[in-house]
Amino acid sequence: MPEQYPASETLLPTLEEATLEVGRDFLYRVHLEIHRAMGFPPLPRGAVERAYGMPIPHRTLAKARLTPERAWEKALARFRELRARGYPLGGREVRALASAAVDRWYALGLVEDRARAQALRNFLAGFLRAHPALPERAPKTPEEAKALLRLRDAEARALEWAVEHLAEHVQALREATRHGVAEALMGAVGRYDSPEAAARQLLDRFGTLNRDWRRVAITEAAQAHAAGFLAAMVGQEVEWVAAQDACPYCARYHGQRFMVVSPDHPNKDFGRHLWPGKTNVGRSFHPYTATGKRRGEGELAGPAIPAHPHCRCRVVPVVGRTAYEDLEAQRRIRALLGLA
Repeated sequence: MPEQYPASETLLPTLEEATLEVGRDFLYRVHLEIHRAMGFPPLPRGAVERAYGMPIPHRTLAKARLTPERAWEKALARFRELRARGYPLGGREVRALASAAVDRWYALGLVEDRARAQALRNFLAGFLRAHPALPERAPKTPEEAKALLRLRDAEARALEWAVEHLAEHVQALREATRHGVAEALMGAVGRYDSPEAAARQLLDRFGTLNRDWRRVAITEAAQAHAAGFLAAMVGQEVEWVAAQDACPYCARYHGQRFMVVSPDHPNKDFGRHLWPGKTNVGRSFHPYTATGKRRGEGELAGPAIPAHPHCRCRVVPVVGRTAYEDLEAQRRIRALLGLA
């Protein structure tokens, strides 16, 4: 894959990875729990690592010792009882097992709290890149950020939107995982699949869930970071920098300049202005609908960071561009925000 960012850029990839980890860790833990409960045989480590896009250093899907909670124990006890008696596992038991594992790790992993905290870091990282003088401490909540960084109400709303939007996405991930696990296991049980075949089906399902989450994590990290950066750049001009593997739509904006305005600016121009929280959600890149009707100006996508899912384009200050990519400044921001 071509390099997405210039060599001087270290902060955005870190934010992407930290956001990705919130959902990936949850998915892996649920996968581990279900795999052990079903008594599936070990999977090749390489296959698991490819599904999650990360090394699995000290554990495999066949080995883990976790302390079960009440709901999980109830579902697991019922499952073991049926197996011990030689009864076939029913759909109800499969769904209960899937739901218990998902809910257990969603709570144990503090997934929503982690998502909100990471979205706040993503926003702050963008905001602080425009400020050479960093605060002594990092705000822990959107309310603290508003006071400490002196955000206007409109910019504070952009921050709150970024935080709650990522929280909404992890809630959707929980439901998708619940459904995906139950569907994969019910299919395997209904077909009388071998344990090896059932384990492969489950791995494939979690691989898909992880790929979907990766798209969300990259897009949301970019959206929150851009919102923070633009909140600090209101009234200034920025230049579009297309990713090295940018799509034709984004590539045409490379080098173009845009004025940054407040989200509540009375005369925002979608084609000429950028503002915190601006997205192309609800807009289309295609000038015509499926029925051949030409879309109006208010229906067409325009310049926004990110412009689309998986977009890695960015904007930089027209003045002070070198400072924006300064490695020492990025190091200080990472230390302040507790980014690895």
